[in-house]
Amino acid sequence: MVRNPAILQLVPCAAFLLTAATTLPALAQETYPAKPVRLLVGFSPGGGQDIAARLIGKFLSASWNQSIVVDNRAGANGIIAAEAVANAAPDGYTLHMFTANDTVNAATRAKMPYDTLRDLAPVTSLASAPYLLGVHPSLPASNVRELVTLAKARPGQLSYASSGTGSPIHLSTALFNKMAGINLLHVPYKGAGPALVDLVSGQLQLSMASLGSFAQHVNSGRIRVLAVSGAARMAQLPAVPTIAESGVPGYEASTWNGIAAPAKTPPAIISAVNREITRLLALPEVKEAYARVGAEPRTSTPDAFAAQIKSEMNKWAALVKSMGLKLE
Repeated sequence: MVRNPAILQLVPCAAFLLTAATTLPALAQETYPAKPVRLLVGFSPGGGQDIAARLIGKFLSASWNQSIVVDNRAGANGIIAAEAVANAAPDGYTLHMFTANDTVNAATRAKMPYDTLRDLAPVTSLASAPYLLGVHPSLPASNVRELVTLAKARPGQLSYASSGTGSPIHLSTALFNKMAGINLLHVPYKGAGPALVDLVSGQLQLSMASLGSFAQHVNSGRIRVLAVSGAARMAQLPAVPTIAESGVPGYEASTWNGIAAPAKTPPAIISAVNREITRLLALPEVKEAYARVGAEPRTSTPDAFAAQIKSEMNKWAALVKSMGLKLE
């Protein structure tokens, strides 16, 4: 057999190039993150999701020694931010603050600019929290029963804010509307922050929001909290009853969030983000920080978070259909 010396000389070079091609991505993943990471939030600053994003961003930044840039892309019930992430490079440097809004959008919108299950890769769940039902102090209602009585006497005259049509706050309040047998007027906003401004000023009568969103206004007396939306009272507000125990039996709603990345993000990077967030949320100081804004850390595997997303999509679709809601 005749051997071509030139070809033989090329073999080691080819082997080296092949090894380098497979090793360089692995090295890049091992050093992740090597530059600032953007965390997109689909709502304006000041709302519960924004506060939760900035909390995890703060702890990740200190842990990774890299800046975590919280990028607020408010509008379309979170669709603008999610679409930007879906179209971003799958390199781990653009992440999405995935919320219950994303499952509402996927379940109720006829047309979406992306596919929630196909174009976003679940990384981990992050936290969950009940809403607070708050009213402007000028409203003559000190508890849920008085609010319901007042609303029945003034059908369509009491207005409530939400972070957008079809948002979890909208649906949670609409569910309260239905179960209490009242007719509250819905006023949608692009985020919880602007809605709170109008609630505090008295242009709106009531709203649901997270403890983090309401805290400073409650402490200053500019918002009166009547109840919490969860199945149980909050440890931070033990004297505040649930809506269910305040005259609307069976009522329960909560908000939650997690982290997602663009589809096709390398599994090694998804695992790295999941692993670090899981470690951080187990630390007492991080748990305490989330507790101060009324949230309970709840991490999961990427697969478990994917299953949660699918389950929530089905739940919201069924709820919207049963309530006959038409989303914009």
